[in-house]
Amino acid sequence: MENHGESRRPKSDGLCPRLKEEANLYIIIKPFRRKKGQPLWSHRKSKAAHRPKLGGVRIMEKYEIMYILSATLDDAARKAEIEKLHGILTSNKAQVRDVKEWGVRDFASEIKEQKKGYYVVIKISADNAALKEFDRLVRLDNLVIRHLITKDRD
Repeated sequence: MENHGESRRPKSDGLCPRLKEEANLYIIIKPFRRKKGQPLWSHRKSKAAHRPKLGGVRIMEKYEIMYILSATLDDAARKAEIEKLHGILTSNKAQVRDVKEWGVRDFASEIKEQKKGYYVVIKISADNAALKEFDRLVRLDNLVIRHLITKDRD
């Protein structure tokens, strides 16, 4: 006759010693099963696999850059600063497509202890390296109060 007083536990043969010691645990082990033809590695491909191979070609994308110059500059110094900033872009093989000078405007609140600034908006075609270099040099320039680079949707 069978002994009905024993609990039915799965046999712990082949399990690690730690699991053998814990006799009160019921462990269900499901082996990894792959579908026929599925590789052992993940079925997802990395995002890099979907990117087109460039082969050394620079991708020129359209961007809009707005920067604010100090309002205390006279006209000659302001023109020289604007030409210097555009020269940074053109020396890095970017193309300046459009330049709009908005002029002197009041700030909503003080920025770097200034109440006014001269706004300039430019539209360019550039690659990432040109933008990084422009961003790096503008951060070091004391005459530029703020700048913003956005992708142009036009």
